[in-house]
Amino acid sequence: MEINEANRLQWLLAAATNLYLFFLCSTKWNAGYSISGGILAVLILWFYLKKRKKFQCASRLFFTVYGIFMAGVLLASCLTGDKPSIHVAQKFLSYSVPMWLLYLILQQVHSIRQASLPGMVIGSWVLLGASVRELWTSPGKDRLYGSFASANNFAMVLEAILPFLWMQVWALRKNKKSGEFSFLC
Repeated sequence: MEINEANRLQWLLAAATNLYLFFLCSTKWNAGYSISGGILAVLILWFYLKKRKKFQCASRLFFTVYGIFMAGVLLASCLTGDKPSIHVAQKFLSYSVPMWLLYLILQQVHSIRQASLPGMVIGSWVLLGASVRELWTSPGKDRLYGSFASANNFAMVLEAILPFLWMQVWALRKNKKSGEFSFLC
């Protein structure tokens, strides 16, 4: 197989996306999350500006509802005049940034599964490892924290990741002949 520029770009996109998803899922290392997010943002800019690649927008209705909702959250907190409330609203707005990065970069890859499955699986394994270590080192604890500061954050990430992992594993089990990540099933 000859490696041409297009293959190299697809490999770079898949590697950067998987690295970002790994840090997004595990959240063990904030520096890695920030650096991989920066790399992904630079790749997005490079593809859309230098390569003149087009990106497809979600429907106008989606952007309208999303914009109204986010503006309403920010406006409501600003009108209270409470600085902690404004800070919480800004944090809430920042939670959507990772999804926008993924939305923009996954439009450029040939295979969304190839560009997302390994990062999610390895990030989930890090979460599993942190949880097992926590179970062994501090038995009798009511709730697991994993690599998070709060048990609620840990639960939130699990709730977000598990349906996608379940779909991926189910699809791989149906197609056992592929051999790709068959060790998961």
